[in-house]
Amino acid sequence: MKENYKYELIKFKDGEFELDVNVSPNEDTVWLSKDGIALLFDRNRTVIGRHITNIFAELELDEKRNVQKMHVANSDKPVAFYDLDDSRWNYFWAFFAPKCQQ
Repeated sequence: MKENYKYELIKFKDGEFELDVNVSPNEDTVWLSKDGIALLFDRNRTVIGRHITNIFAELELDEKRNVQKMHVANSDKPVAFYDLDDSRWNYFWAFFAPKCQQ
């Protein structure tokens, strides 16, 4: 993630569903790992991985601008986080953004 912006870890709640999300209110950006995206959309992680691979292979999004590797607790190597800034992702952001203001 870009170092010159402030990122916050915010808990997304929708009914009983909870997910810790990295957000950048300055950029209107949400960063999630494959595991986080899989939980959010209730899909298998491998399905999410294939979709992300296709998005970058078909040049729908620029991989260099939309992937950041971060060190996270309980992981022995950096974990990729994704900012899938397109209409599908924007649906989630539109729902989540008001919660960032709280």
